[in-house]
Amino acid sequence: MIQAKQETWIQRFWPLLLIGGAWLWLFWPMMTGQAVVGFRDSASLYYPYFKWIDAQWAAGNIPLWNPYCNWGYPVVADGTSSVFYPGKLIFFCRFLSYPARYGIYLAIHIPIAAAGTYWFARTLKANRAGATLAAFSFAFGGSVLFQVTNVIYLVSAAWLPFALCCVWKMTKTGKSKWAVAAGVCCALMILGGDPQMVYHVGLIAVASIVGEFLRRRRRRLRTTSEFKSSPYRWLLKSSLRLALMVLVTSTLAAVQILPTYVWAKHSERTNPRSAVNIYSVFHSLTQLPQKIADESNLTLQTRTSFGPNRQNVKLDPTTFGKAADTVTQSLLGPPVGIVDHAYQFSQPPWTLAELFWPNFSGKPFPIHQRWASSLPGADRVWVPSIFMGTLVVLLALFGFRLWGRRRKQVWLSWLFLFFAMASFGWYGAVWVFNEFASVENQSQFGSQVGGIYWLMSMVLPKYFAFRYPAKLFVIASLAVALLAGTNLRSFRLPSIKMFCAFSAVTLVALVGLNFGFKDQLNRCLDDPMFGPFDSEGAIRALYVSMIQSLLITSVSIGIVWFRKQTSNQPHRLLFLFAAITAVDIIVANSWLLSTVSSSAFESRTKVHAELAQLQSDRDQPIIIFRKRYGDLSPLEWGTKSSPHRLSEVLKWQRETLYPKHHLDDDVVLFGSFSSIWPFAYQRDLNDIESFGSEHFGAIGIAATVQMSDEKSKVLRTIEFDKEGGPSWLVKWFPGSIGLVQSTFPTGYRLEEFGLNRFVLEIKVAGGPPLICRSIADNGWTATIHDLSTGTTKPANLVAEPKWDSMHLYFDKAGEYRVEFEYNPIEFWIGAWVSSIGWLGGSLYCVALLRRRKSVS
Repeated sequence: MIQAKQETWIQRFWPLLLIGGAWLWLFWPMMTGQAVVGFRDSASLYYPYFKWIDAQWAAGNIPLWNPYCNWGYPVVADGTSSVFYPGKLIFFCRFLSYPARYGIYLAIHIPIAAAGTYWFARTLKANRAGATLAAFSFAFGGSVLFQVTNVIYLVSAAWLPFALCCVWKMTKTGKSKWAVAAGVCCALMILGGDPQMVYHVGLIAVASIVGEFLRRRRRRLRTTSEFKSSPYRWLLKSSLRLALMVLVTSTLAAVQILPTYVWAKHSERTNPRSAVNIYSVFHSLTQLPQKIADESNLTLQTRTSFGPNRQNVKLDPTTFGKAADTVTQSLLGPPVGIVDHAYQFSQPPWTLAELFWPNFSGKPFPIHQRWASSLPGADRVWVPSIFMGTLVVLLALFGFRLWGRRRKQVWLSWLFLFFAMASFGWYGAVWVFNEFASVENQSQFGSQVGGIYWLMSMVLPKYFAFRYPAKLFVIASLAVALLAGTNLRSFRLPSIKMFCAFSAVTLVALVGLNFGFKDQLNRCLDDPMFGPFDSEGAIRALYVSMIQSLLITSVSIGIVWFRKQTSNQPHRLLFLFAAITAVDIIVANSWLLSTVSSSAFESRTKVHAELAQLQSDRDQPIIIFRKRYGDLSPLEWGTKSSPHRLSEVLKWQRETLYPKHHLDDDVVLFGSFSSIWPFAYQRDLNDIESFGSEHFGAIGIAATVQMSDEKSKVLRTIEFDKEGGPSWLVKWFPGSIGLVQSTFPTGYRLEEFGLNRFVLEIKVAGGPPLICRSIADNGWTATIHDLSTGTTKPANLVAEPKWDSMHLYFDKAGEYRVEFEYNPIEFWIGAWVSSIGWLGGSLYCVALLRRRKSVS
C-alpha cells in the first residue's frame, strides 16, 4: 500500500519537479537580481523603460506621456510599455531590488508557457509523460527561451498554448465559455504588448471553424447519423462564438487598443506612401498620377481630379502607365522602405536543421562562431537556435500527417507547415528560383514574392503593418511540441528504425565535416560587434552538436529496445524520454539566456556623471540629439574577440545613451526609437541631421551627443545656445512641445516640467501663431493666463494634421502663462471599458464557483 502511494505521488508530481527544477536552475540568478539579460532589446529598451514606468507609479503618477523621448509620446499607446498588463504587478513588490523584479517578470512566463502546453497536450489525449515532454520542449526551446531578449514576444508565447487550446475546445465542443476563455488569453497578449499573435490566433480560429464546417458538411452528405444539426447552423453558432471571443478581447484590452489605434494613425507603418497590399492599389492609382504630374511638371490634354483633396491637375496619358508601373513595383518588386523593414529577421529555411542538431548554425555571441552567416541570403538573426530536443523532433516527425482520420495530428501538422513556411519571410518562391537560376535568368521580382508571408501581407487587412516574420516560428514550435507529446504513448513508441536512420545520417554528417567544410568556413565574414570569425570554435561546436545528438539517440534506442523486451513499469520508461529531452535541451540552450551581472546596469558611467554635473548647474532638462541609427560599435570590436563582449556592448550602449538608457537621468533624447515611429519624428530628425548639430538649439540650453570619427567616443562635445539662436531655427521645448519662432520676437521661460504637465511663461509681441512642434494629439489641452490682466481662458490649441503639429494662437501681444495638460479621452474610455470588463468577468467567475460548490 505504501509503495502504491509513492508511485502515485511520483506519477502526479514528477512533471512539476522536472520542469520546476530546470526553471530554477536556469533563472535563479535572474530572480535573485544577480544577473540580468544583457542582449538586444531586453537590455537597451525594456529594462530601462520598465524601470522608468515603475518610478512613475512609485511617485504616484499615471505614466500617460513620456516627455523624455523625441517630442514625447503617449506611453500606454506604445505596446512595448505594457503598462496595464496584469503580470506587471510583480514590479509593485518593491521590497525586492529592481533587477530581481525584472528577472522574475521574465522568468515567470516560462512556467506559464509550460503549463499551457501541458494542459493543451492533455486535452489532445497525451499521457503525463507526453504532456511533460511537450511542455518542456516548447517552454525551454530556443524559439521561446530566447524571447527573454524581446520581452513582449515572450509574454505572447507564454499565453499562446492557452489561447489555442481554448480555440480547439471552442471548435470541438461548441461551448461559449471557451470563446470567453480564448478572449481573455488574447487580451493578455495585447496588454502584454504583442497584438500580432492575437491576429494569428484569430486566423487559426477562423481556419479551424472553416475546416470543421467542411468536415461536417462532407459527413452530412454521406450520412445523417453523426451530426443532428445542420452544418450551416453549426457554422452560424461558431461564427457567433468567434464574435464573442473578439468582443471579450476588445473589452478587456480596450485600455491598450484605443490609445494605440489613435497613435498609430501618425505612423508610416499604418499609412504607407505606396501600395503595400491589394487593398491599397486603388488609393495608390488615384494618388500617384497627381504626384508624378507635379514632380515632372507635365502639361497636356485632360483635366481630372484625384484623391480626397479633389485638386485639378494636368495629366499626360503616360502618367497613368507610370503610376501603374510604380504600384506593380511596390507589390512585386524588391522590398524598400517600410516593406523592407517588415521582412527583416526572416527565418532562413536551412535553420530547420537546428531542430535536429543543437546550435547547428553556430553561436553568434559572445564569440562569433556562426558559420551559417556565409550561406546564401543569410539575414539578421532573430533566434540563434530553434532547437527543442532531438527526440521531440523525431517523435513529431513520426506523427506528421497532412491528411487522414487522425484529426489532431492533421491539425497540428498543418499548423506547423503553414507557420514554418510563413516564418521564412522574404525567402519566397522567387528567392528559391534565383538561387538555382543563372545570373542572366534571375527574376526581376522581389525575393519575397511567392512566399506565405508575402501572400499574407498582400491579402490580410493591415497585416503589412507587422514585421519580423521569424516571430511566427513560435507557433510552429508549439505544433512540433504537441505532435511529439501526443505521439509519446505507452504502446506507440517510435520504432528503432527511425532512431537508427537518424543516427546514420548524423554519422555521415559528422564524417562529412572533414571534407570540404573548411572551404565554407573561409567565406565567413567578421562581425563588427562580436569580432573575427572563430573557425576552430565553430568546427568544435559542430562536433559537439553531432555527438550530443548521437548520444541522445543511442540512449533512446536502448530504452525502446528494453521496452520491447519487457512490459514492466512502462511509465518509468516514458519518464526517461522526458528526462533525457530535458537534459538535452538545457545543455544546448542555456547559453541563450545571455545574462550579464546586474551591476553593469546599475553602475554609474562617466557619461552619467557628466550629465548629472550639467543638470546640477541648470534648472531645465538637458536635451540631447542622437542619430536614430548612430549605434555603431567601436572599430576594435571587429578585430578582437572577447568572452565578455555582452558586458562591453551593454556598457557601450549605456555610455552612448542608446534608447532608452537616458531615462534614468531625466534627459530629453531626440532619436529614441519606438515601436510606432511617426512621420513627424523622422521628418524632423532628417532636418536636424541635414542642418548639422551646430543648428540645434533649445530653451536656454542644448546638449548634443556627437560621435568621434573613430565612433568610439561620446558626449565629448557639449554645445550651449544661451541666446536662443537665430529666429528661424527649431527651438526645443522639453516634453513634446517645441517652439518655432516665425517673424515675431518672443521671450519664454520653462516654469514647470512634469510627466503630463508643462508650464511656460512667454512674451508675445504679435504676429503669426506659436507653433507647437508636437504630434497633433487631441489629448493635449492648454490654458492661457494673461499676466497683465489676470484673466484665464482655454487656449486656442489647433491641431494641424497636415504638419503633424499643434498651433497655439494668441489674441494680442502681451505676457502669458500657458499650462499644457495631457488628458487623452481615448485612454479614459478604454480604462472604463476594461475595468468594467475585468470586474464583470471576476464576478462571473465567483458566481460560477459558488454554483458549483453548492451543487457538489
